[in-house]
Amino acid sequence: MARVITTGIVSIHIEKPSRAFEVDDVGGQRNERRKRVGCFANVNCLMFVVNLAGYATVTYEDASMNRMTEAMNAFKATVNNRVFNDTKICLVFNKKDAFENMLLKKPLKETFPDYEGPNCKYNLELSRNCN
Repeated sequence: MARVITTGIVSIHIEKPSRAFEVDDVGGQRNERRKRVGCFANVNCLMFVVNLAGYATVTYEDASMNRMTEAMNAFKATVNNRVFNDTKICLVFNKKDAFENMLLKKPLKETFPDYEGPNCKYNLELSRNCN
C-alpha cells in the first residue's frame, strides 16, 4: 500500500443510529499545521496519530529532523495548548508492522542514544513525558 499524504483538511461524516461523528483529518506536515486552527472549535476528542516507524526517518521539510521527534514535539505543543484544556486527547501510534520491520534494521538506540531499555517500550516513555 502506498502512502498518501494528507493535504488540506479531509472531513468524513459518520452517521450511526444513536450518534453522528465528524472526523477531520488534518495534515501532519509543517505547512499543513496552520490550516488546523479552524478545526478545533467544539472538538470533543482529538486523536493524534504518530507513525511508529518514524523513529528511523526524517521529515520532508528538514532532512536533519527525525520524524518521531518532530511528531512528539507537535504532540507536546498540542496537549499543552490551552485550547485543548477540556478536550479528551488520544495518542495513537500506527504502522506497527513497519515499526517491527524497522527495528530489525535500525535499533531505537541509534536514533535515541539516551535510551537504555528494550526497543518496544521507548515510544511509550516518549508519550508519557509530553505533559
